[in-house]
Amino acid sequence: MPISFRSPINFFNDRNRYCLLIIFHLIESVTFWIRFIILYSDLSAVSDRSSIDRASLAYLVPILLIELCSSFIVFLLNCLYLITKCCSNNLFDPGDQLNICCRRRTLWRISTMTCFKFYCYHEHPQAILLTRLFILFLSFFLRFIAFVLGASCASRYNPRAVAYTVTSSLSLPSSTMTLVTETAHFFRLWTYSPNNQYNTPGYQTYRSHLRFIPYGIVNDQQTTEWNASLCDLTNCESESLHHLLLYHSLAVPRQIPVINDNQIVIAFYQTTKNDAYKIARDGFTVTGPRTLTLAPDVYFTISIERSRHRNGAIICARINVGRVVTLKGLNMVPLESFSVHATDSVYHQPSGKIQIRTAKQIDKWIITIRDQTEDRFDAGMYKGCI
Repeated sequence: MPISFRSPINFFNDRNRYCLLIIFHLIESVTFWIRFIILYSDLSAVSDRSSIDRASLAYLVPILLIELCSSFIVFLLNCLYLITKCCSNNLFDPGDQLNICCRRRTLWRISTMTCFKFYCYHEHPQAILLTRLFILFLSFFLRFIAFVLGASCASRYNPRAVAYTVTSSLSLPSSTMTLVTETAHFFRLWTYSPNNQYNTPGYQTYRSHLRFIPYGIVNDQQTTEWNASLCDLTNCESESLHHLLLYHSLAVPRQIPVINDNQIVIAFYQTTKNDAYKIARDGFTVTGPRTLTLAPDVYFTISIERSRHRNGAIICARINVGRVVTLKGLNMVPLESFSVHATDSVYHQPSGKIQIRTAKQIDKWIITIRDQTEDRFDAGMYKGCI
């Protein structure tokens, strides 16, 4: 199958783009060992009797150290990634318990170059993959410095570093293509559009719509245990929509003992795929063109009901309940039964349902589609990177 792309930086065929990454990194590994052998030959040919040879060491030694600190580390991590991808199921049990020397998740983070954890990642997990990009760009920058040093050494102490400079210059285009493909790999994930509306003229999403997230990368699709969460915190109070979808089980309700007036709550709305596309484009359905009152059948829940809309869409939204009435009885009283001037929301505690009065109470939302979408996303190509 030919590689399909619709823009200079986004390759839309995940498997083909993944194969390209493997090919480019394989080329990088081969060219690294060629440069290393050439450097080793130049260093071995240095004679203590020649002052020119001794002077060339001021260039050759730093070049070797730079190569070891950049290309060699990337080569080791790529080898570890292949071992982890091919053998992790045999080395680790499905529960990701401590085995051998570390957890499977830790091994994935090291091999995918996402092992550095910062506090901002807790609220913004979309920045995790930027760690890999930063390491690769830093490696490329160091390699470029080594190329400049090699060119300087070749011009002063010919023939020292001449072969290295030529080989390094020939490998720079493949390194550039590797970075371009890695950048496309990042943007592909966070600019995903399941309805394939990438270059459609005039297509815009609603101002409160943050993005679509592929269903294959949400927490419940990444864990093998029932209702298990990937979040390491015992009592996580994160208000990030990204964090909640990627690291918490949607079937486990968040602990909300009491909802107070004007409290910000993260809740879910389940609907069909086509309705989700309309909400992403136009916002939630209101009762009239001059009012922001939501349709009476719009309910939010603090957890996902697995039996309802199993193949539909999930909307994770941050809502402001405003003036709220908490119901503890078995029956859900509709919001229309309460005064417009005194009540903005109704929270039915036994069922976990929340009904809000107006669309302006919904701050932001993220949509994930369970159905088969027009733009098919292969989450397996991002394993270990989220």
